[in-house]
Amino acid sequence: MITDVLEGNDVLGILPTGTGKSLCYQLPARILGGTTLVVSPLISLMVDQVKQLKASGFKAVTAMNSFMDQPERSAVLKNLHKYSLVYISPEMLQNDWLQQRLNRIDVNLFVIDEAHCISQWGHEFRTDYLKLHQTIEDLGHPTVMALSATATPDVQQDIREKLRLPHMKKKNLSDG
Repeated sequence: MITDVLEGNDVLGILPTGTGKSLCYQLPARILGGTTLVVSPLISLMVDQVKQLKASGFKAVTAMNSFMDQPERSAVLKNLHKYSLVYISPEMLQNDWLQQRLNRIDVNLFVIDEAHCISQWGHEFRTDYLKLHQTIEDLGHPTVMALSATATPDVQQDIREKLRLPHMKKKNLSDG
């Protein structure tokens, strides 16, 4: 799966919880250069990931979320190009000021963590998941990695359709 992403292939990865989904995008983020955007459904997950990475010595990471105050948000936006990993909610991605700033940096990898949310939540609860295809297009179609532990075959097909990436490679943990 990592090799596919490094080769520029869009990938839908199905990996059980606790098997290293984060490593599947953290390693390419370090290798590819530029910025990796990680769309995550929960602020607490984003904050935990950032804390763990910073504790391990990886400092070029941040999470943009609705709990940031204006000075904090402004500082991150000003230095967005300096981050290798940016965790973000699908709702935050819909802000024009952020989209304009993202269009000025080199986004090499667009990751959707917990990608089943596109199918399960996108229709009613968190409709901004259904707009991710537009964000991908607006960013010039960086390589896309969608990850989930709980996507049934129907949900996997729905993810591909909603992202408008019908030829996304499907990888299971056992595929390597």
